[in-house]
Amino acid sequence: MLGLLRFNKAERWPLDRLSECKWLTNLPARSAKGWKSPTFSKGQSGRTHLHVYKSLQPMPTALAVNISNKNHSHLMEVPLGDLNLGKDLGVTVLLIKQSNGNFERVPGADTKISKGDWMYFGVPQGEGFTEAVAGLEAKLKPNQAKVPITRSQSSGRFRPLSKKEVVESGYLVEFAVEFDCF
Repeated sequence: MLGLLRFNKAERWPLDRLSECKWLTNLPARSAKGWKSPTFSKGQSGRTHLHVYKSLQPMPTALAVNISNKNHSHLMEVPLGDLNLGKDLGVTVLLIKQSNGNFERVPGADTKISKGDWMYFGVPQGEGFTEAVAGLEAKLKPNQAKVPITRSQSSGRFRPLSKKEVVESGYLVEFAVEFDCF
């Protein structure tokens, strides 16, 4: 079973191997009669396997930035671990899309920042949000004037008008991380 969880794709089990697994083939057959069926909202009746995730909590906010020499020369070739984003701010680097188009998933402390990278950050929700964003902005653009802002004022704060403006300014862009529920 652990073969399903292997990080290296070449070592990960395909579904054919799972169906031949002794553990799975020895399980007694069970009926799905007591299982709860998913409920669908209006407009989703045609979906059979996926439906929009619904929660009373707001969608988690994540931030992204395009790294450039103009705006972030102090970060070029700096290992992520040297920034202490998690320790100092509670911020997690979720993903880096490198300038060559490759993705660095779950980047480690030794991962170096390069020109043209898109960095995606998970930030604390709730009370720690504004402090984390202010700290992240300070690390990304240390010479920029600090403007205090509350969470309620942040709506639209990270949403420049165009991709060109985002890339040229080097500012953070906000987006909601959406999940589907199986």
